[in-house]
Amino acid sequence: MHVAQAPYFLMDADAAEIFSIIEEACEEALMADLNMFTKIAGAAIAALVIAPTAASAGGACLPGHSCYRKVTAPAVYGTYSRSVMVRPPQTSFEKIPAQYGTASQQVLVRPAQRIAHRHPAVMQQVAERVMVQPATKVWSVTRDHHGREIGCWITKPAVYATQYRTIVVRPETVSYSVIPAEYRMETRQVVISPARLVQHTTPPVYTTQTYRTQISPATTSWLPVGHGARAGYRGDHHRHRHYR
Repeated sequence: MHVAQAPYFLMDADAAEIFSIIEEACEEALMADLNMFTKIAGAAIAALVIAPTAASAGGACLPGHSCYRKVTAPAVYGTYSRSVMVRPPQTSFEKIPAQYGTASQQVLVRPAQRIAHRHPAVMQQVAERVMVQPATKVWSVTRDHHGREIGCWITKPAVYATQYRTIVVRPETVSYSVIPAEYRMETRQVVISPARLVQHTTPPVYTTQTYRTQISPATTSWLPVGHGARAGYRGDHHRHRHYR
């Protein structure tokens, strides 16, 4: 902050030196605290006014009278800067369309098949000689040429016959054949990346503005004439006030 320089009320060397010291004190106070600066500025103005009054006081005031001198202290101004936002942050959205592509894949048209083939059995008819009646002994009585009975055991041979039957030369069998699966290639459209919204944010824009402000207003004071006076009359407040 820059402090506007108040005009000099003193033209002699002592007053100039006092003002230089006070101005340096004000600058230091400003760096520390604005309120402290206001107090120091008020004290500085009082010191500047008291000095010329004491230096120029002569015999204007009669003995036994309390005399005061009207002094006007100008207002003290300063400047300060601050950052002001001229454009707030802005948000926009961009729509990104979906991206598509093609993909090929093998599609099953007909699955593999396993077919059974049956082979009938091979039969053959064969002839077999089988015994129908086994051999037997029979008692037979006959007469000879003399008319006499003669008994004999006669053996009758076994009786055989031919019998036919069917035999399995080769049994029934089953064989299998496989028909492989059938495929074809198909091409279809696929989504590579879906549609989406992309957010864009623009940061705020700031500018620096400088202001001039009043630190302390102009004051009118009645200060006692003569050295060592410690009380005076402030005409702007219409009451007595002590300065330290």
